[in-house]
Amino acid sequence: MITTTGDIKLRRRELPSGRVTLFLDLYKRGRRYTEALGLYLVPETSRADKARNKEVLRKAELIRARRQMELDAGKGVTETMGHVSFYAYLAEVVRRKEALGLPSVKSWVSLERHLLGYEPDEGILLSDIGRRWMEGFAEYLSKARSARGGLLAPNTRQRYWKALAVVMNAAVRDGLIKQNPMHATDGVSGETVERAYLTREELRRLAETPVRSDTLRRTFLFSCLTGLRYSDVRKLTWGEVRSEGKFTRLVFRQKKTGGQEYLDIPEEAVELMGERGESDAVVFEGMLSPQAINIALKKWAADAGIDKHVTFHSGRHTYAVMMLDLGVDIYTVSKLLGHTNIATTQIYAKVLDKNKRAAVEKIPRLLGVSSGGR
Repeated sequence: MITTTGDIKLRRRELPSGRVTLFLDLYKRGRRYTEALGLYLVPETSRADKARNKEVLRKAELIRARRQMELDAGKGVTETMGHVSFYAYLAEVVRRKEALGLPSVKSWVSLERHLLGYEPDEGILLSDIGRRWMEGFAEYLSKARSARGGLLAPNTRQRYWKALAVVMNAAVRDGLIKQNPMHATDGVSGETVERAYLTREELRRLAETPVRSDTLRRTFLFSCLTGLRYSDVRKLTWGEVRSEGKFTRLVFRQKKTGGQEYLDIPEEAVELMGERGESDAVVFEGMLSPQAINIALKKWAADAGIDKHVTFHSGRHTYAVMMLDLGVDIYTVSKLLGHTNIATTQIYAKVLDKNKRAAVEKIPRLLGVSSGGR
């Protein structure tokens, strides 16, 4: 923030790229007005950078002073404000995510890189972005390349599109735009990825198969019985484990979404946690990295005679499919998994889809042929 006198403030906000955008800020009668100046400060790595930034700040202060004079004279200065820089707002959304401790900030930096590849004008305003702009960005993503040089994978393109949707939806909630222009487009679709899960018989077989790391055994089976992601298992503390009568409840905040969760867990999951420790101590100490865990899981599954691509996230898939297979309704399963959108949970229903199997079993033998051929 840049401290200035008067009603109109000159403020700064750092972009994911490291540059700093300058804008004017005014609160009047309970409403916020902002004006993107299209001026930027750069990281000062040389005298030339320092001199440039000094001149940029001088220009920005002159604009602020002029707006203040217009405001003092009773002119309609707010008519020229109320326009927010798109890239500055993107940086604000990222800042909010970081404040919540949410991961994947790198993906936001990658999103900004692709946005700048499509729209290099860093002075573009949120109000400038409409349906055609969004359709153009979707087309751009279909041809964009990753940092390694290859075309972006369909699911990567979809991830960037969804991240941009988060920004635009936040702008609607903040009252900066009336509606999200992405809703008027076809969007960006990804590929359906096979979700490897274990059947109950496979889960029992895995539990009975020796594995070198006891921590790996306990954490993966714990995920299968609770549906928790790797990130939430790893940061789980004893202070988040509560006794609620005869039940044990986990009260925690999801690492991925920041959502507050209340999850009752079965007795076997409680046993996997071991002896209770101090409130601020993690339940599962010494967890390996996701990469190391997945390598070890591959061998463990093979030793158990399971021919599936098992990763730590398969534990969450296993939990979801098991709940549905046991007859738990999809709404409850969605809440157990902490999904914000039931459509995400419906993917697991497609994996299981017992009704389809039952329908196929009703087809009578019609052809009168055996599997032996003629």
